[in-house]
Amino acid sequence: MIVNFLKDEKGSESAEMAILLPIILLVVMFITDRFIQYEGLTTTTVAANEALRAAVVQTNAEDAKQVAQDTLVNRFNQSGIGWCSGNGNNSCATWTVSSGKTTTSKSAFKNDKPSART
Repeated sequence: MIVNFLKDEKGSESAEMAILLPIILLVVMFITDRFIQYEGLTTTTVAANEALRAAVVQTNAEDAKQVAQDTLVNRFNQSGIGWCSGNGNNSCATWTVSSGKTTTSKSAFKNDKPSART
């Protein structure tokens, strides 16, 4: 009787699926996460290049800085990327969330969920 039970293959597909489904979902989520990171990196690189090209043609250093900053802000707002503004490399005075609103709360920035892009 035990031998017949061990030879029975009923439910083996369910057991295989129970093992493989989490692995498949993990791979899909990993690929999606890498795509989102790559999109942010590409957007940042393109925005920086465009801002530098716009700044180079300015004759005044202050105008060049303002044009570059405006270009970056516009590109980040268009793509729904939030960013940090501050007066140093490791200090953030304000956080701009994907909706374009500014906050001084780091947690509000981290909890910002951009709406679906069209």
